[in-house]
Amino acid sequence: MHRVFESFVRRFAARHCPGTMVLTMKIKWHGDWSPDVNESLPSMLTDVTLVRADRKTILDCKFYKEALTTHHGKHRLHTAHLYQLLAYLRNKSVEDGWQSLDGILLYPAVNHDLDLEFCLWNHKVAI
Repeated sequence: MHRVFESFVRRFAARHCPGTMVLTMKIKWHGDWSPDVNESLPSMLTDVTLVRADRKTILDCKFYKEALTTHHGKHRLHTAHLYQLLAYLRNKSVEDGWQSLDGILLYPAVNHDLDLEFCLWNHKVAI
């Protein structure tokens, strides 16, 4: 189902965001290491990337029963989801033309609304 959700989001954006290039993008890890380390690093492939003249946004689509976890009675974002989005933003933003880059964690909502906005490492992030 997560692939269906990602496909829907790409098609929705292509139809409703005129002047926007909608694509899936492979992001290169940035750092210093030997070739054998490079072969061991996981691939970073965005679900949806929106490229506009004045703004670029990476959407990471998450198809989960619960958008939040509960720990000691408090609702929190999934740590791995936020770390993944931050890895995309940090590694892509070092490339020319990608310094102004936003990120969105997108969950399908049925029983509740989740609308959070904050800044991480100079990147606007929305949930």
